[in-house]
Amino acid sequence: MEPQVNYDQRYSGLLTVYRLRSFAAAAVELSLTASAVSKQIRSLESDLGRPLFIRSGSRLIPTRACEAIVPFAEKIDALCVRMQQELASTDRSVHHLVVGVTPSAESSAISQVLTRYASEHNDTQITIVSEGSAALHDMLQAGAIDLAVVDDVSFTADGFNSILLDTDHLVVAVSNENPLSEKSFVRLSELRHERLILCAPGSGTRNLFEAHLKSAGMQIGQFNVMMELDSISTIKKLVGDNYGVSVLPNKVCARDAEAGRFRIKPIADMNMARQIHMFYRPELRCEELLGDIQRLYYEVMSN
Repeated sequence: MEPQVNYDQRYSGLLTVYRLRSFAAAAVELSLTASAVSKQIRSLESDLGRPLFIRSGSRLIPTRACEAIVPFAEKIDALCVRMQQELASTDRSVHHLVVGVTPSAESSAISQVLTRYASEHNDTQITIVSEGSAALHDMLQAGAIDLAVVDDVSFTADGFNSILLDTDHLVVAVSNENPLSEKSFVRLSELRHERLILCAPGSGTRNLFEAHLKSAGMQIGQFNVMMELDSISTIKKLVGDNYGVSVLPNKVCARDAEAGRFRIKPIADMNMARQIHMFYRPELRCEELLGDIQRLYYEVMSN
């Protein structure tokens, strides 16, 4: 018979040790001693009846039991944070809205839209969480976020309602000094000879680009990827400084191109359409909220 699991503060310590792979490093972050952190883990192991970490030199290797526990502990921790936020909001008669956004969708004016929404609704406080689509899926399912704004074709929409917020497409961003800037379009064969600065693996933009490469019989390994980043703004800065070229959403780059920071070019014979959806759980009654976000998004994008 499996032991009953009673969630307590020890699991937050477990998550820190899991992330840092060290009692000493976890102790610094938790403001505890290494022996206290180690004692917490040993106590958990005793309650659960199985080891959670195996020592390998100075590092800790998670066991299969630990790997099974961590996703649930992460969800519970997120819900605990959400509960604290809601409790704090009741004291101030404020509605707390938590919105998860994929990094490339965040760069498409959604942060500005949510800021404007908060300024129009004084009783609303908004927290924006920037994560990959897989993490946002789990957080939305667990109730840790209210909405997920996603531009990733791999996002599993089963069990969620969704509204299409915008449609876009991917383009090549090149510096003004790059010879490709004089061309009307860029061929994949030309792109293979460039130093690429791409969105990190798992991002919506990266997934869409790789999916179209696959449909063309190619793989990302055939390209010279010199750097992978989560920050769209940093990628654009590096492209503008002629460190390399990138494949980015058109609307994310449009204003930079208009300002002359770099140029954007279509990829020949490829229409890499990109959609941004808002996902939410069916039980969430938020028609007015979604309508306001749509309205503000269209206003921001039309300016």
